[in-house]
Amino acid sequence: MKRSHGFYSKHSRKLKAEKRSGLTKKLIVFPVGSTVWIKANPREKGGIPLRFNGRTAKIIARQGKGYVIEFGDLNATKRLTLAAGHLRETTTPPAHTQKS
Repeated sequence: MKRSHGFYSKHSRKLKAEKRSGLTKKLIVFPVGSTVWIKANPREKGGIPLRFNGRTAKIIARQGKGYVIEFGDLNATKRLTLAAGHLRETTTPPAHTQKS
């Protein structure tokens, strides 16, 4: 039988583990300057590179229905435009700003 060449055919199986995503995840409004967690959602149209999955980023601006986020990658600063479905709120501040 011939292999499928669909939209997510070359993605890993771990992306398929997440079940249905409701409208609430797509309609969340993040304020500019807040810290978010990048979580690849396979149910969202238009994916993101898996190497950025699990990163913590800062929201720079709103662009259309998505958000422009910025994060550090080694010595470089990267910017991505992602839909709200790929972003999650962080409940704790980043590790470098926590007081112990």
